[in-house]
Amino acid sequence: NADFVRGRPVVLVSRPQRNAGLGLLAALGFYCYIIKFSDRVLTYKTKKSGGGEGIRETVLRILWQTCGYREALTVTKLSLMLMLRTFGSVWVSRHWGKIVNSVVTANFPRLTQLVSEFAGATVALSVLNALLKFYNSTLRLQVREQITRWCHEMYLRPGYTVYYRANRVGEHRLENCDHQIASDVQIFSQVFTDVVSQSLKPTVDFIVYSVELSRVQGLATPLTLYAWFAIASCVSTWTLPPFGEIAATRQHLEGQFRARHADLIA
Repeated sequence: NADFVRGRPVVLVSRPQRNAGLGLLAALGFYCYIIKFSDRVLTYKTKKSGGGEGIRETVLRILWQTCGYREALTVTKLSLMLMLRTFGSVWVSRHWGKIVNSVVTANFPRLTQLVSEFAGATVALSVLNALLKFYNSTLRLQVREQITRWCHEMYLRPGYTVYYRANRVGEHRLENCDHQIASDVQIFSQVFTDVVSQSLKPTVDFIVYSVELSRVQGLATPLTLYAWFAIASCVSTWTLPPFGEIAATRQHLEGQFRARHADLIA
């Protein structure tokens, strides 16, 4: 539409619908789609590999049998730190925009105040990052301690011949028992901690940034990103190799390699 002001044409451009509530609803809806899509992908890969228990069920069963309230409390603290870090990133981006605005408008008293606030916030954010690393390490050690203790209890159960099976005596044998307890448990704890930290923060980032994009640029921007992510996820599902099976095969071969060396020494 074109109107005339003082004899000059003026083009009126409709502004996009900027609504943070719509952005939140869109983010939650797409997050539900991601959960359903991940479940179908896991089911498809489990059937393709010959059935059996899926990786999610296996991890949940291990954690249910070994971990307790202490680990759950550590996960809660880690989640809180991740949420605070996300909101801190949003605050920094907004505050940096205010600083740039003060520089452009040459409002130096306001600029001094904003820089002082930013300097104080950086100290708080550095403490937050240190706490985040601390809880990451704490969770990794706690999970490894609990799983290792459970393995030792099962290994030394009275009335069972687990020790002889681990030493490859008898009909039913346990292969690479020392490697599984010493190395596989450590790798599992490390990967589990990485998955927890790298899953919670992107989830919070996804929701918060979707709301911010909807508030600033309208709902079309996050919807475009969702469409691209959905297409890329479908393509990667069909093209990427099964990294989980590759990692499991690698650990199995490493355990056999260590066991053969132990046989040579013995």
